[in-house]
Amino acid sequence: DIFGGRPQRRSQNFDAQTDLALSLEDVYTGSTQRINVGTGQIDLKIPAGVHEATRFTLHGKGPQQDTTLPPGDLFVRIRYQPHREFGKNGNDLLGIVEIDYFDALIGTTIQVRHISGRTLAVDIPPLSPIGSRLKLRGEGFTDPRTSIVGDFLLQINVEPPEQLSHEHIELIRRIKQERRRNN
Repeated sequence: DIFGGRPQRRSQNFDAQTDLALSLEDVYTGSTQRINVGTGQIDLKIPAGVHEATRFTLHGKGPQQDTTLPPGDLFVRIRYQPHREFGKNGNDLLGIVEIDYFDALIGTTIQVRHISGRTLAVDIPPLSPIGSRLKLRGEGFTDPRTSIVGDFLLQINVEPPEQLSHEHIELIRRIKQERRRNN
């Protein structure tokens, strides 16, 4: 108007964006989510392994402020809900396992819960350093674009012994003396 031109008339209603928070379980398996849209509800199929901040476009499903115009588009952006046991880094599933100090020294096999609900047998090698990571190949998330499957990375946390008996302390002293003699 100021420069003598005519005001442009919109050809559709405005577009809108909303966030959709998914559990990591839903990200792992894929899911169908019901979304409220300008014209009611719609089921949105989320592929397994969807990346955070992925944006889906629902054409013509935006709010309809002006009923004389067609609805705009609705953009749905994916967010991850925090998880108390697992994390995701790229296509890798992240987890933490707590093991006993002596199991870290001599090695052991433990049972670990996977995000899928399965239980996996995991071998902890002898002399596992605190904070080291074990890699379970092919147990991570599937990339929805490439179908490449990530790994399950388990960080080893070692719990120190809470109490040792006098006999335990004596055994440890003997082991220490034997190691000194052999070095």
